[in-house]
Amino acid sequence: MIEVDGPPAFSANQRLPLGRTVARKCMLEAKGYNVRSIPFYQWAALSSAALHSADMQRAYLVQLLHTIVLQPAQSSWQQAV
Repeated sequence: MIEVDGPPAFSANQRLPLGRTVARKCMLEAKGYNVRSIPFYQWAALSSAALHSADMQRAYLVQLLHTIVLQPAQSSWQQAV
């Protein structure tokens, strides 16, 4: 499962996921989902980084999908550290 996390999912100063964001991912993983996140600030950086932002975004999504297929799920607290 790919999830897009907007600004309300993160602390304002350090861009760390809030407790409710981590809890939601843990609950989804407990149900068997392999969860990966796209933080809003990474997606925004891709769209403003180059003239070919759509290609960069596509490559980012492909890479993220590969991690879902090739790697076992990590618990959310491991991803946040």
